[in-house]
Amino acid sequence: MVVVVVVVVVVVVVVVVVVVVVVVVVVVVVVIVLVVVVVVVVVLVVVIVIVVVVVVVVVVVVVVVVVVIVIVVVVVVVVVVVVVVVVVVIVLVVVVVVVVVVVVLVVIVVVVVVVVVVVVVVVVILNLYKYTPASVLKNENFKLYWNRSILKEQISNLIDLT
Repeated sequence: MVVVVVVVVVVVVVVVVVVVVVVVVVVVVVVIVLVVVVVVVVVLVVVIVIVVVVVVVVVVVVVVVVVVIVIVVVVVVVVVVVVVVVVVVIVLVVVVVVVVVVVVLVVIVVVVVVVVVVVVVVVVILNLYKYTPASVLKNENFKLYWNRSILKEQISNLIDLT
């Protein structure tokens, strides 16, 4: 009986030791698996965070580049429009000045032509109606003198009878 008890005790101890070893091994394996899972999850989270940060940085850089391109295009368009408007205004001012100068010159020419025509007409009219009497008015019965030089000559002819 003692032997049986000892064998039973030994078997129980062996079974307990085996169970404890199995439990310890299972716990160690579970802990290792848990640690591996935690490490894998942490690595995955870090990789995901890095990927998200890289994607966000790339998106921000692309958006900034697009915004800068849009701003540059808008500035270039505004500058071109301003230059075109300034050139058009300058051309219009030059055209207006040229037209005004031409109109003033035409008015001056017309005024000068009118003045010359009026002067010519006045001179012609004055020459047409200018009274230029003859020195001697002759009639069948007598001669009438009114030119002083002819009168003096006639008088001197009358006085000088030699």
